[in-house]
Amino acid sequence: MSEKIQRAKIKDLLATLPMRDLPLIGPKAKTAEIITCLQRHRHCRVLYVVDEEKRLLGFISLGDLVRHLFAPSHEVGLLVRHALSLITVERAEDIMCRHPLTTDPTEEVGQVIKKMVRDNIKEIAVLDEARRIIADLTLFDLLPSNL
Repeated sequence: MSEKIQRAKIKDLLATLPMRDLPLIGPKAKTAEIITCLQRHRHCRVLYVVDEEKRLLGFISLGDLVRHLFAPSHEVGLLVRHALSLITVERAEDIMCRHPLTTDPTEEVGQVIKKMVRDNIKEIAVLDEARRIIADLTLFDLLPSNL
């Protein structure tokens, strides 16, 4: 990847991409709402959990949701833990990852790619100064053909 592309700012990349509906959900959303939101946003494998002002609180990946819902069918030892989680976990805030990897419009594309590859993530939230989510990027968005 050329140095020019690596040094490009996220805001410059965002200006070239079509706007898409962000996969946002509130912290009190129940499991059924989480599933419905993921179905509505088929291009995403992550839901961003946000407060009323769209400030990022955490995220729920499709993998997190699948593990939460189907854990007993994969490993017998998880049966008791899964049964307890079904009793106690009903809301997005209970199963979300509270420390998501994020970026901002001024970060360089090369740095974002390095973070995503290092942490093996496919999507990343773009936040403004107030930690409000303004966009999300996938690894496909960061391919050189988009820059």
